[in-house]
Amino acid sequence: MEIVGESGNSRQAVERYISSTAYGLIETGELKPGGSTKEVTCLIIRMHGMFRAFSNPGDDTLFVNAFGKESFPIIYGKDLDGEIVRTFSQDAVEIVFGLTAAVPNHPLQAVTTALALRDSLKGFKDVTSDIEITMGVNTGEAFCGYVGSPERFDYGAYGDTIRIGHILAESAHNIGYDILIGETTYSALRRQIAVRGSQRLAVPRGEPILGYRLEGITISTPH
Repeated sequence: MEIVGESGNSRQAVERYISSTAYGLIETGELKPGGSTKEVTCLIIRMHGMFRAFSNPGDDTLFVNAFGKESFPIIYGKDLDGEIVRTFSQDAVEIVFGLTAAVPNHPLQAVTTALALRDSLKGFKDVTSDIEITMGVNTGEAFCGYVGSPERFDYGAYGDTIRIGHILAESAHNIGYDILIGETTYSALRRQIAVRGSQRLAVPRGEPILGYRLEGITISTPH
């Protein structure tokens, strides 16, 4: 697909699939194979039971589309720098803050987004009680880069920070809470957020971690 030099309409079409930031880097030639390690915050959304909840073929697709219509305007909202890296990989959506551009307040942006999604997605419990939406937020270093082969590249974030984000989202489901944040995220925001205690969580092939039950933001802070 030729991207550089395309019309504005073509750019808008492409940006339905990749972020405007990533598009700009491709257009200028700055986005090249390889990458670097940087600090990011990931927000993992899990939809537990999504593929078991619908008996009629196509109903799961309708649910996914409705979920996207409700959630994506928040994820890509004004003053937010989250980028969807993987959409509906199994039953998860993976969002990374600080992926292609430096975002000094990426932990706060991720937590703000998670809380906005909590409020926006409450109505989805009325669609089917068999689907539970939980989220995990984690901050740390990740390899952010353009990986793959000359025929096909994917730009994303990789490493334990992202893996722990998935564990937090899964653990939230296991303990019956909707948003868990990791220790580094909590440390960065402890004066700005309210949590309802912590939970010691097992990590496959790793040391146990603490997950904090996120309640809300306690002070008004600019994004």
